[in-house]
Amino acid sequence: MLNDIPRDNTRKKVFTLLNCALQKATLPTIGYIRQNPCYGVELPKRKIKEHRRAYTLVEQNILLSVLPERYAKAFFFLCCTGLRLGEFLALSPKDIDFENQVILINKACDKKMNISTPKTLSSVREVYFDKSLFDVFPLEYLGAYTHNGFHCQFVRTFKKYNIQGVCIHSTRHTFATLCDFVGIRDKLTQAMLGHATLSMTKDTYTHLYKKGNSPILEYVENLKNTLENTIKIR
Repeated sequence: MLNDIPRDNTRKKVFTLLNCALQKATLPTIGYIRQNPCYGVELPKRKIKEHRRAYTLVEQNILLSVLPERYAKAFFFLCCTGLRLGEFLALSPKDIDFENQVILINKACDKKMNISTPKTLSSVREVYFDKSLFDVFPLEYLGAYTHNGFHCQFVRTFKKYNIQGVCIHSTRHTFATLCDFVGIRDKLTQAMLGHATLSMTKDTYTHLYKKGNSPILEYVENLKNTLENTIKIR
């Protein structure tokens, strides 16, 4: 029964309430039951949440070469912007501000492709881009994907090429890690990812990289130059 309750805190509260009620039922003045059946029961141990990692540079090159073209381009876009999949799926061309070089994030799609506002205030944000992003990712591709289509394509590709420990959300880890790798300011990376705290960006989403190269890394290096020289953010 307790295993069917999803949250660890909820399990503990339910067990405590049940234990107190049954213990009271054993009192001589009540006498409903002889023994508390909760006696000796151990709560399931809390599972430590597994943090996803970033795609390695090698994995980036593999996926860019083996995914169908429109998914390879979408993968490039996600790794280069740090958008959540739901935010990407809700984008339309009117959300791209080419004059100021920002993507406006103010909505998201759920798994059933219903559009709603983001759940947190920090998720409503502007994500800077280098204009070369849309040399790779055609603007008309926006709106051409579904959540289920993404899931099926990537799960199938991960299995075929034995890529483990990552998921679609790992593109956000990749963006954070690449920003750190090329020297983009931490607070700016935090703002573009829509994290409420810097510790989330640094401790959960930023990982170490070995030296190497990929088109995604090259783009983020260009983004750093754009931020400093064109948009003039330091």
